[in-house]
Amino acid sequence: MIFISTLVKGLALIGFIMGSGGLFYHYHNYSYQAANQEINEFSEHEHLDITKHSHHDHGHHLHADDEQLYKKLKNEFLQNHEAHHHDKFNHKCDHGNFMKDREILVSEFEGEVPIESTLDHELSLLAEHKQGNWKPIRIWADYTNFKGNSQQLKFIRDKLIRASTGFLSAAYSVFPANLIKVTSCGADYSIPSQYGRGVSGYDLILFVGTSVSSEGWLARAGACQLDGLTYRPVAGTVEFNLQYLNQLNLNDPSDKSWFSWVQTTVHEMHHVLGFSPQLFKYYVDSSTNVPLGQAKISQNYDGRNWIIAPKVIARVKGHFDCQTASGAPLENDGNFNILQTKLGGAGTAGAHWERVTFGNEAMTGSSIVDSVFTGFTFALLESTGWYVADYSQSEPFNWGEKEGCSIATAQCSQGLEFCSAGAGCSPDYMGLAGCSNKDQLAVGCSYWKAYSNTDCRFPAGQINQIAGETGGASGPGARCFISSLPKAVGYSTLSSTCFESECVNDTSVKFYVGSKPYTCTYDDQVITVSFQGFSGTVKCPKIYRFCRTTKNCPNDCSGVGTCRQTVCNCYKGYAGVDCSQEV
Repeated sequence: MIFISTLVKGLALIGFIMGSGGLFYHYHNYSYQAANQEINEFSEHEHLDITKHSHHDHGHHLHADDEQLYKKLKNEFLQNHEAHHHDKFNHKCDHGNFMKDREILVSEFEGEVPIESTLDHELSLLAEHKQGNWKPIRIWADYTNFKGNSQQLKFIRDKLIRASTGFLSAAYSVFPANLIKVTSCGADYSIPSQYGRGVSGYDLILFVGTSVSSEGWLARAGACQLDGLTYRPVAGTVEFNLQYLNQLNLNDPSDKSWFSWVQTTVHEMHHVLGFSPQLFKYYVDSSTNVPLGQAKISQNYDGRNWIIAPKVIARVKGHFDCQTASGAPLENDGNFNILQTKLGGAGTAGAHWERVTFGNEAMTGSSIVDSVFTGFTFALLESTGWYVADYSQSEPFNWGEKEGCSIATAQCSQGLEFCSAGAGCSPDYMGLAGCSNKDQLAVGCSYWKAYSNTDCRFPAGQINQIAGETGGASGPGARCFISSLPKAVGYSTLSSTCFESECVNDTSVKFYVGSKPYTCTYDDQVITVSFQGFSGTVKCPKIYRFCRTTKNCPNDCSGVGTCRQTVCNCYKGYAGVDCSQEV
């Protein structure tokens, strides 16, 4: 699978990253006051307070040094917001609103054959279609409508677009398009004349544009034309918001900056490909190419829309161990406010997976720090009848696994993901987490949520400070563990820290406190540890879950390969043990 976080780090090294597609994915801009309010919620309301007390002070007042540390960490958090205000937990996707007035055209089939032979030619193509003569999707991006500067163009073209198409080409195969003719693609886009005459050699044409808006979205996109033979989207637009792109340091973007834009563009591209209620009615039976009709893809009951495609239902039954499942819930929340900023609405509900059931799946209505593209999204794309998915490119997904029908039906009455108060680890062990009740896509449910500045994988002042005092670490091999060491050294509200760790043969987990190794041999094992005169305990993770999300490949496959345990599977055009060689 192509870990998106892996893409971020590797592509920064070789000079290219991900992007493009889909339908209106919003990252909201925060003012200083909004960011200040969020850190207060972060520390007070969501109980992930990183303030530290003296080892000998059991009161509620900070010592001068501790107060300075708190102010330093708070300012660092605020600076992170100023630079990266579009961080993943600050966004929404407004796909439905963007698409509600867009006309989606179905091309007339135009084969390069005499008119009297057209039917026979179509039948011949359909026969090839049935035989599985499908190939990785080929995506072409046109920049005629791009109005940014040359540096922005280079960033979007050479990094975002190039890398996202690499991901999608590895993930999905299609029946190759014959000839794509486009004369119109949204009211605001000018289409060059050559597309009216037709272009060949590609399966999807993206017209890339820009705009400047303070409404809070980073990118928005949508399909505008379907193939006349297969009904698959063959043209669409993707638009980047210069209001926020201008605030990125394009010469040296941080991992978190890359990560936000990567998540946005890949999410959007999936909307273009087919994850869109406007496209449900066009899904086809891949064996006959006959449209299935929306009633066989999505139905409304219990106050929400559900995906009822067989491949998706099968995955729900298997993943959640819910044999009575009859569908996968789509988001039904949307009209809400966070920090006085409207998020969600009609653009979120019905166009994304339900947050309570799917947690950190990247196709939920707003992504969180550890978002992943999973087999659920791949199964939905396959259900279109337009794609064959390579599931090895999907990302491991722990949320709700084997926890039964409650979570599968959007209830949070039980499960490792849900909480009532306190601090801990995110369900995939990627970061320190607070018990969040602020997510309006999970109304009535509190869950363990990591934050942009508590991700163990990305060194930051907060993580480095805590890890350094507890014998921990930050970086690619670091993961979150429940531990009493933070309290022992003075972080009175923290119950977890990051340790360098590794999975051993999928049967045990080794972690390091300072330079001393410890080994977890069974789930929830409690191990006594010590560091620089302080003693405490570490609670071991669920070993199977932990090992599924721990991947350590050479150089993170340079961002252009799939990491499976320790071996890179390189994208087309790249080779070597770390995929760093262009071929």
